[in-house]
Parts: sequence; C-alpha cells; structure tokens
Amino acid sequence: MINYPDFFLVGAAKAGTTALQQALDAHPSIYMSPLKEPNFFCDDILTSNLRADVKEKLAEDDIENWINSDMKSPRWRAYLRDKDLYLKLFNQASTTQKRGEASVSYLYSKTAAQNIYNANPNAKIIIVLRNPAERAFSHFGMEQRMGWINSDFNLAFEKYKEIKNPIWGRDLLFVASGLYTEQIRRYTDVFQKDNLCIILYDEFKQSPENTLAKIYTFIGVDLNDVDLSVALRKSNEARDNKIEALNVLIPPGAFKLKVRRFLHKTRLHKTMKNLLTNPSTNIMSDDDRTMALNFYKDDIKNLEHLLNIDLSIWKK
Repeated sequence: MINYPDFFLVGAAKAGTTALQQALDAHPSIYMSPLKEPNFFCDDILTSNLRADVKEKLAEDDIENWINSDMKSPRWRAYLRDKDLYLKLFNQASTTQKRGEASVSYLYSKTAAQNIYNANPNAKIIIVLRNPAERAFSHFGMEQRMGWINSDFNLAFEKYKEIKNPIWGRDLLFVASGLYTEQIRRYTDVFQKDNLCIILYDEFKQSPENTLAKIYTFIGVDLNDVDLSVALRKSNEARDNKIEALNVLIPPGAFKLKVRRFLHKTRLHKTMKNLLTNPSTNIMSDDDRTMALNFYKDDIKNLEHLLNIDLSIWKK
C-alpha cells in the first residue's frame, strides 16, 4: 500500500496557514513535509504558466537533488509531479507519526480535491477561512510589497475582479482566491463530513490554543504530548518596507529572489529583515472593506448554506 499523507492543510492563502503549519510541526506525533508546499496534487497548475522569476527559483532549488539528499536546508515550494519523489518527502516519518503537508494551491485547484481523495479517501482535510475582504487586502499587500502591483487596493480590486477564471502563476489571485464556495464544494463533493475541518481565521486569532487543540484532535494526536503555547510561538508576520524605495532599487524578478536567497544562506536574513522592515501597519479603510464585501456578499451567503454555518462576523 502506498503511504500518502494522513492529512492536508489546503488553505486558504493568507489565512494563517504558515503559522498553523509550524504549530502542527511542533507536535512530536506529527511529521510535516520538510518542503512546505509540494503542490503535488494540483496537476491542473502548469509550471509553464509560472512567472519567469519563479521558474528560475524552482530550477535553482534543484528539488530532486534536495529530496534525494538530507532535506535539511530550507525549501519553501515546488510543483512535484513525480510520485516517488513526493513520497520520499515522508520517508523520515516514524510509523507512529501522522504525516501531513500544507499546499494552499489545493484549495484553488480544480483537481486537487479529487486527486487527494483518489490517493487517500480517508485523508483529513483542514481548511482555514478568513473574511474574504480582509484576506484579499492582506494578499494585495504582499503583491504590492513584492512590486507586482503599483496602484491602491480599490483600483487593483476593481481591475482584477473582472478577470474570469484567472490562472495560478500567471494572474494575480488576490480577488479570486476569496471566492470560497466553489473551492470548498470540490471537497464536500468527495469527502465525508467527518474528514473536513473548517476553521475560521477569527477563531484561530482570538483563541489559538483552543483552535489548535481542535485540529490536533481532528488529526488524531494526543493533546498531552505538546505544550500548545510553545507550538504557537512562531508566527508569520507581514512587514512593510522601512526604506520606501527598496522595491524600486530591487525590482521584482529573479534578482530580488537571488538577493533573498543569499541573505538566507549567509544567515543575514533576519538581521536585514529587522533593519529594513517594520511590522505591517497598513489598515483597510472602511470604504475598501465595504467595496470588497459587496463583491463577496453573494458568495458568503452561498458558503453559509453549503457549510450550514453563520458567517455574520464577516459582514460587519
């Protein structure tokens, strides 16, 4: 029998998935893929559609050689299509550990849900959902910091909401990723209800220890084996440039990625990050929130019906 992972954290993007992935990895009875986002099951996402700088970074990572070595140096993302390579990610897991991985593309992908089910129909699926307007604003901020968007949120949102069926890797998805209903329906169509754990980002933020305890129980690991406060110590904090011209001096593309990789290799990354950036203080205006929520309101209503939950907290 092929031993595919026991559980999957499938998204949504910019909804605390990195912090949750790190908290899951802290449990001794859980083995998370050392490659954070293998993207193996989203075979509808074509590497040919990825931006040139992303393709160059993937080539530099040489994932096949990395997987066949000790997998100690950090690797963030790949688009694995070789089953044997993918399964090797979990070779170091013990027989008593629950194996998992986190690829946020699996929520947006139209094929990932069925592919995961075909591989392991008993897999546990974890989905974290954030207020779609706030999620879009956070995602927009990341794209803006990377230099891919130069306009303000309102103008960018109005532009990108008109793009029908945007392509992962080619188009900016900060609007489309928040249309949750059809994305989640792909999972409810194939998995049993007991195999799905829907977490609201607001719950995770307000009561992280209770939320993490719920997820541990869902996965099937003992809560007494880990200190929840220690598991939640790490976070993935968005940051703004202290030097406003930084993104101009280092434009988006392969060179910027090479600079970041060099800093990681020389262990200067945290020092430079603290020197050149501050925690993000960019706050969504009431007008922007209203504009975005008006766009998402029908989808929120459909999601409430699909999941039989009350999402009034998102409508304020």
